[in-house]
Amino acid sequence: MTTSVLLLLLSFWYLLAVIDSHVLKEILAWKALDWKFKSKEDRESAIENERFVKGNAMATQIEYLHDHRIAITTPRFKEGIPATLSTIRESQIGCGKDGPQSPLLRPYPNWKWNNGDMACDGLTSVTAAKADMCGRLWVLDSGVVDMMNPYRTTVCSTKIVAFDLASDDAIREYTFGDYILKSNSILINLAVDVITCEQVYLYSADAIEFGLIVTDTASGDSWRIEHKLFFPYPSWGTLVSNRQHLDLMMGVTSLALQPDYNPDSRKLFFHSLAGAKENFVATRILRNYSLASSMPQEFYFSNGEATSQCPNAIFDRRGILFFSLVSSGALVCWNPATEHVPENIIPIAQNPETLKFITGLSVDIHPFEVDHLGILWTLSTSFIEYMRDAMNPDMVNFRIFVANTRDLSHGTPCEYAQPYGGPPPQYSGVPPPMGHYSPHLLPGPYPPSYQHLGG
Repeated sequence: MTTSVLLLLLSFWYLLAVIDSHVLKEILAWKALDWKFKSKEDRESAIENERFVKGNAMATQIEYLHDHRIAITTPRFKEGIPATLSTIRESQIGCGKDGPQSPLLRPYPNWKWNNGDMACDGLTSVTAAKADMCGRLWVLDSGVVDMMNPYRTTVCSTKIVAFDLASDDAIREYTFGDYILKSNSILINLAVDVITCEQVYLYSADAIEFGLIVTDTASGDSWRIEHKLFFPYPSWGTLVSNRQHLDLMMGVTSLALQPDYNPDSRKLFFHSLAGAKENFVATRILRNYSLASSMPQEFYFSNGEATSQCPNAIFDRRGILFFSLVSSGALVCWNPATEHVPENIIPIAQNPETLKFITGLSVDIHPFEVDHLGILWTLSTSFIEYMRDAMNPDMVNFRIFVANTRDLSHGTPCEYAQPYGGPPPQYSGVPPPMGHYSPHLLPGPYPPSYQHLGG
């Protein structure tokens, strides 16, 4: 029996055995998002003045914070969204007699930062929030309101704000100028590349004008990189989920940093929402504008394709990539040491109703627990219905699931070719290593069945 046939049979067996399992646990659910206001009077005033219109908010990303909070982004797609970045505490998680809890969101860091006014001294429309291992939360504020409207308005400058999670104080801010952004730019996602706690690079995806913005936080400099692989594929421009259709020709929305503790070999995996290929580039290329702009052949793409679009993806510490397939309502895993083809992309949970559109993924990795591979937090929403103004207020439209990544991938082909080495070498300014890593995860200069693409 050939290896490929054996893998296919194992994948089919696993699909039958696990796809309806309870490994992925639903812990929070909302019909509509709601907030904890300062007082009953403040809430009533917000409703009366239409600063809060229940049902107008859409959650897009989730991030686990190591102080036992979960951050949730709610970009201002519409009016009536009182806060664009919020948190809930882990202690609020639980199930009552009617199912998972629906806790009120708390604006982060406070209401003043979320006022959304024209003064631009707070957060306007947050599209991403990522925590790093140094106790900071990096927040990407697009500055754009009513952003899915062709006549959307850029109210404030696009910026990235860093918060100290110990005090919730803003400690850094980076604003992007016109030489970085284009007229219709909307920065959708963010990846945080920690070399040391003092040397951090940020990668922001421009999903509308098809570029990648790199920010050197030490110098404050930013530069824009453009490449063919940042564009959408017209043949994948229609999202289909749970019998709902939405045309959305968006470029890169997914940014996933490979967990390689050597910054010289670390890779950024990315793909367009309107697309089904997986791409990557070494971050040492991105960190050097001259190299990134003159060496387009250093950007690689997969020969194979997934069976559907995927809004977002994330690695656990072993280097296994977790993402969703929109058309099948499935959470899947893939080992980048294998070809990016459907038989290697393994469904680990599937439900077209509860997992119909996974917009947010976060892996909780405990820095001091070497054997802890990560807890996957998954945010599933009624995004397509929301964009079509067809979200049912009587149905659950937001769900958060949690599972150990080891349990999710256990026994699947995603775990093949995963040699566990010792802990990675120490890097100055970085906390102790976060566990096992696989030095041979990506053999050779690039994974099998990848090609490089000229400019």
